[in-house]
Parts: sequence; C-alpha cells; structure tokens
Amino acid sequence: MAAEEEDEVEWVVESIAGFLRGPDWSIPILDFVEQKCEVFDDEEESKLTYTEIHQEYKELAILQPVLAAEDFTIFKAMMVQKNIEMQLQAIRIIQERNGDSGSQASGNNEKQLEGLLKHMWLSPRF
Repeated sequence: MAAEEEDEVEWVVESIAGFLRGPDWSIPILDFVEQKCEVFDDEEESKLTYTEIHQEYKELAILQPVLAAEDFTIFKAMMVQKNIEMQLQAIRIIQERNGDSGSQASGNNEKQLEGLLKHMWLSPRF
C-alpha cells in the first residue's frame, strides 16, 4: 500500500474512533443504557424483556460496541454491570444525604454489589 493510502486509512480510522469517543455518539448510548439497565439482573435465565431491549439497542447502536450489539451475552453483562453501578451510586448518595457513611446494612449492600460486579468481570462467560 502506498504511503498516501496508508495515511488516508489512518485518517479514516482516527476519525471514526474520535466520533465513537465523542458526545454525539456516547451520550445517546449512555442515556439508553442508564434508562434500560434497571430491569437486568444476574440470573442465568434471560427474560424476553432483555431480548426486546437488546433489539432496541442494536437499532440505536449500529456500530456501538460492536460486540455488544451482536452478542447478547456481552450486551446483558454490560446492562447488568450498569445496573449495579447505578445501585452503588444510589447507595452512596443516600449515605451522604443521611450522613450515614458507616451504616452496617448499607455498607453490606454496597459490598455485595461490588462483589457481584467484580465476579462478573472475572467470570469466563463474559
């Protein structure tokens, strides 16, 4: 391949990568994930709702993390992860508002959610 062609290919790849990192792409995807993740749990059996949401995601994403758009298992893992992250964030906000940073019950819930999140990333099925 000639140097000019290589430069052109590199420019195209960099342009696409820049778009995928930019707000025009990431904000709609993040909004979708945050709105839909609450129905996902880490149960082995997938619900019909998951498949319907995955279909919506594929229509929205087109190129969005390509693997998640085409692979349901990866999509589900991403949604479960986001749900857990949002639950952790909610727990932390509640603790801060209540001035209750040392609460045993809420601390246990947060540790359980964090443990589940770590388990998901280390699990070979994802």
